[in-house]
Amino acid sequence: MSEFEEGAGEEPESRDKTYYSISEVAEMLDLKPHVLRYWETQFPTVRPRKGRSGSRMYTAREVERLRKVKTLLYERGFTIRGAQERLRLSRKSDPEAIQAVISTDNPWAQGLAEIRGELSEILARLSSARRPQR
Repeated sequence: MSEFEEGAGEEPESRDKTYYSISEVAEMLDLKPHVLRYWETQFPTVRPRKGRSGSRMYTAREVERLRKVKTLLYERGFTIRGAQERLRLSRKSDPEAIQAVISTDNPWAQGLAEIRGELSEILARLSSARRPQR
C-alpha cells in the first residue's frame, strides 16, 4: 500500500456514475469549489472535462487525485510546491529519484541534520543554565 492509499477505501459515492460536478466533488472532499478550481491550476493531473455549458465534470480518477492532494496539503503539511514534487515522484515511481530526495547524502538533509544537532546542544546548555544552584 502506498502512502496515499490510506483513504483508498473512501470511494466516490456512486461507482456507477461517470462524472461528478464540482459541487459534488467539493462536498465529497469537504472543500470549497474555489479551492478545487485553484488546484486545477497548480496540479496538471487534475484537469476535469468541461461540458457544453462550461461546467466541470470530474472523473473518479480525478476525485482520487484531489483526495491525494488534500491529504498532502492538509494532513501532511506539505506546501503546494512540495505536494507537486511528491506527486511527480510518486508518478515516476523512480526509486533513485525518491531516495535522492530523502537520502542523507542529500546536502540539504545533511545541513538540516547539523542544524538539528546544534539546536539540541543549545537546548541542553539552556536547560542546564536554568537549573537553580543549591
